[in-house]
Amino acid sequence: MVQKAFHTEADMGALPMHEVVNLHNRLFITRNYDWWRTVSEGDVVVDIGAGVGLFSACALDVGAKRVYMVEPSESLLKTAIGNVSDYIIGRSDPVVIPIHAAIGKTDVDLGNVFGIRKRIPGSPEAPLMSLRQLCQTHNIQKIDFLKVAAEGAEFGILSEDARDFCAQNVRHMAIMVHINAQYGSELKFTQWRDKFLKPFHDLGRVKYQDNKIEEKMYADNFKELLPDKFMIYITNW
Repeated sequence: MVQKAFHTEADMGALPMHEVVNLHNRLFITRNYDWWRTVSEGDVVVDIGAGVGLFSACALDVGAKRVYMVEPSESLLKTAIGNVSDYIIGRSDPVVIPIHAAIGKTDVDLGNVFGIRKRIPGSPEAPLMSLRQLCQTHNIQKIDFLKVAAEGAEFGILSEDARDFCAQNVRHMAIMVHINAQYGSELKFTQWRDKFLKPFHDLGRVKYQDNKIEEKMYADNFKELLPDKFMIYITNW
């Protein structure tokens, strides 16, 4: 593997130190996004919540066919573009497509509770669109690897009305689930768990980075038992 973009000296832009540490741990230590399945050569990857683009950079370095790098913060997206510029500059058909957008269902999904993804004053606000609209707009026929790290917006992105689309068109999903990131997250989580996740669970397609998560998330007092965020993986084929 020839590494061009994914390395420990990548630009972190405006991320505060604690977020840089968290990102380093997710990518290099706990390997949250590729714990169950890694991006393979020739994959079509959609990176929702791309941040400064490190997961996209890794996917490009291993030979992904196309990477759609989706980030609602203009400042973070600009940093991400810089980090993967070798895959953009001088290419008539770049393999990475930067997309300034928020994926979700409501205006709540435009925000970020940790204050990192605030837009630059005077810049256009990121358009809000559904996962299906994203795929239609950019003519994405099939997704091999869908990474979702959206600080609570995952419940709007992977909603019940997106379930059949995901089952038929997305091979693998790596989802960071947050149960305290938005107002009303507890109710949003239970609805998402029962309406979106459970059908995949019943088909044996769901894996958990922590095996104890499965029993805790269906308990009546799940909010007391679960960590604030955890990883879930869905593989359809």
